[in-house]
Amino acid sequence: MDSRITLYPFRKRDELTGKWYRARWKASLEEIAKLGGVVDGEPEMREGDDWGAGFAPYRDPPKPLALANVDSDITRTLDAAERDFARIFLRRYITWCVRRGRHAQAHGAGALWRELG
Repeated sequence: MDSRITLYPFRKRDELTGKWYRARWKASLEEIAKLGGVVDGEPEMREGDDWGAGFAPYRDPPKPLALANVDSDITRTLDAAERDFARIFLRRYITWCVRRGRHAQAHGAGALWRELG
């Protein structure tokens, strides 16, 4: 059984900027045609059954792990002075996050600020 495959380095045009860039992987002629790329070098012959085991350049990146909900017992363990200090810090942190455009972090800190109130 012949398990050879021919892979080519290729270039393709960025849809947003229109600039050409060299792909970081090699692909077959069918894949290059499907992606709208251009062959850019000498072919590489690979042999064996597991020539590309586990490599998928078009795979979606892994999803981030969901964070556990904040324990609502935090308000019971803090005294009034600690709660006020935490609220002052969180208010400043929320302002900093919004100014930097980190709206998701500001939203989470705002939820904790409201919980401490």
